[in-house]
Amino acid sequence: MTAGNYGILGGAFDPVHNGHLFIADYACRAVQLEKVIFVPTLCPPHRSPAVAPFEHRCRMVELATAGDRRFEASDAEQHLPVPSFSLNTVNYIGGRLPAGNPVLIIGYDNFLQLPTWHRVEELLVVCRVIVLKRTVAGAGGEGAVWQKLPLYARQRIEILPSPRLDISSSLIRRWLSGSGTDVRPLLPPPVWHYIRSNGLYDQ
Repeated sequence: MTAGNYGILGGAFDPVHNGHLFIADYACRAVQLEKVIFVPTLCPPHRSPAVAPFEHRCRMVELATAGDRRFEASDAEQHLPVPSFSLNTVNYIGGRLPAGNPVLIIGYDNFLQLPTWHRVEELLVVCRVIVLKRTVAGAGGEGAVWQKLPLYARQRIEILPSPRLDISSSLIRRWLSGSGTDVRPLLPPPVWHYIRSNGLYDQ
């Protein structure tokens, strides 16, 4: 990867946590990205709606990324039609940057669904995709994915073994809702304070 490449990391970020920052840091180092843009999803076609409102999730991402000059928050999807397709998001972000090559960062579960994505072959023309796979053991459903994509598209995808960091937004929400478990070690301090100040995820 050459200078000028930037990553796009989409997700519900409900809430954003230290695992997300870890993934972004790993991607920067692994493929030499100049920066990673965090994009909270507004209306994703392949998953359930988020619990916290979009505006709160955007603000939490802003707070979480403020301490690292490699990271940036984007509210891109509120400016786009719904559902929020990755192709539209990548094009929107690219149109607002002076130069660079987008690299979409996704997890292995999303990779297995990639052939069903909206205009995926066009998406793989406008950006590369790196897939962070938590284990190198077993191929899973990779073969079926490769068979459904043309050769040029396959050449735009790279699967990287990713260190495992078990932090789950859903588990954090459950603990915040009344279990009494201290989740502060899992969250950037400004995000923790924002959640408490705004009563997010309370029962």
